[in-house]
Amino acid sequence: MEREVESLLLLAGKIFNTENTTEGQRVRRTENCLRIFSDSRNSLGFFVSSCDKLGADCCFAPWGTATAVGKSFDVREDWGMGLALMGLIWLITLVSTYFFVAKTWWLPVGAADAAKFIDGQLALTFVLMGIVFLAAQLSLGYIVWRYREQPSSPPVLYSHGNTRLEIVWTVLTTVLFVGLNLMGSTVWASQRFDQAGPGAVQVEVTGMQFAWYFRYPGPDGKYGATSPKLMDPSAGGEAAVGLNPSDPAAKDDVVTGTMYLPVDREVDVSLRAVDVIHSFFVPSLRFKQDTVPGLNIHMHFKPTAIGEYEIACAELCGLGHYKMHGMVHVVSQEDFDKWLAAREAEKQ
Repeated sequence: MEREVESLLLLAGKIFNTENTTEGQRVRRTENCLRIFSDSRNSLGFFVSSCDKLGADCCFAPWGTATAVGKSFDVREDWGMGLALMGLIWLITLVSTYFFVAKTWWLPVGAADAAKFIDGQLALTFVLMGIVFLAAQLSLGYIVWRYREQPSSPPVLYSHGNTRLEIVWTVLTTVLFVGLNLMGSTVWASQRFDQAGPGAVQVEVTGMQFAWYFRYPGPDGKYGATSPKLMDPSAGGEAAVGLNPSDPAAKDDVVTGTMYLPVDREVDVSLRAVDVIHSFFVPSLRFKQDTVPGLNIHMHFKPTAIGEYEIACAELCGLGHYKMHGMVHVVSQEDFDKWLAAREAEKQ
């Protein structure tokens, strides 16, 4: 309490005209002011609302400026800071909103059958969250300016919250988030839990530090056996995934560092990881799934546009994470068959 009184004495002394007074007089008259402030619990609120012409020795006015007028002080409203804060909050809000509306940083053009739904879901989420964001931030800026401290401000009232309002916005938030999740769960679940259609292209994707390998089962439609004891990542190709050459089913397996897919045909992928968790991410195909050591994760998708699309690892997997990328070449069915036949011929 003594420290608080000393602080008030110093602040009050700074705004009190001490000309022709001794140090003792200044302190004594300042203490009189402090006694006025501590006379009752509401005395400070009274000064805040009635401090334009205060007939007293001094006026403690940290909210604004004070000038001496005889024995009274004229306190002028300091509205500049509140206005500046409101402008800053609104500026940041509107500028950040512009980048989303203008799609300055957005997903690449979709090249898969699920892209239309995923993009629509993402756009709906941004619109709903954008409305909430704008309403909250613009209101915050207005409140900062509207309820700034000023001479006409009433005494401060402390609120312990409004239970009814808290329940309302908690329920609305829950409905919004659960509703958006349920809307997106259809496509998400169909890619993971539904079986790939007949005639789907089978591809095994293996992630390891710091490369992707893709294996095709060949004409027999069966993957050959692999063994961790046979893995040699430095050798690349079949040795990198540990393909067992003595297994008859492995004779026609094709292992490559570049993924080739036929357009408008479903792809059944098996996702594996050798060492740590990786994440197979192809933004243009709207496809992303973690690869986990010890798990064989099946998913399926259908590319719908011919082109070359970048593969990225979206999981921090070590010092070489930045260079763990690859390419997906989506080609016509004829070009895909030629490419696969050429790889088979190389094994002979």
